[in-house]
Amino acid sequence: MKKLLILTLTSLFVCCTNAPVAQETAVAIDDLPAPAQQFIKQHFDSVQVKKVIREQRASLMQYEVDLKGGIDLQFDRNGICTEVSSKKDPIPTAVMPEAIQQQLEARFPGMGVIKYEHDSRLYDIDLADGTEVTFNRAMRLIDVDK
Repeated sequence: MKKLLILTLTSLFVCCTNAPVAQETAVAIDDLPAPAQQFIKQHFDSVQVKKVIREQRASLMQYEVDLKGGIDLQFDRNGICTEVSSKKDPIPTAVMPEAIQQQLEARFPGMGVIKYEHDSRLYDIDLADGTEVTFNRAMRLIDVDK
């Protein structure tokens, strides 16, 4: 039993210490994929870009863009926006699909959005009053947490 425990702990230590470390590199806005550049120009053209970071680890690469005024953007390796958040003011709802915009306006009229995040399965939205709203891939409301 002791040998098994020691072997397990040793294996865990080796796996953890050899885990790939994320490399973060500052890059110019021109180094972003074209869709990311277009997204910024379309939705945040008048907002100054503070910094752009390319983060890479193993098979994952993403871009983080910090804008003046506390707005943070994340893009995947192809330049598709996966997250928009703001520390101060609501974000433009135009960054979200039209179907989600319409449902939010119908269910939470006038409520600002402070975070929008999505992956291949879910859309997560944080409203200014602290409500968290989740939509599935088909853009159907599946959860509301207040």
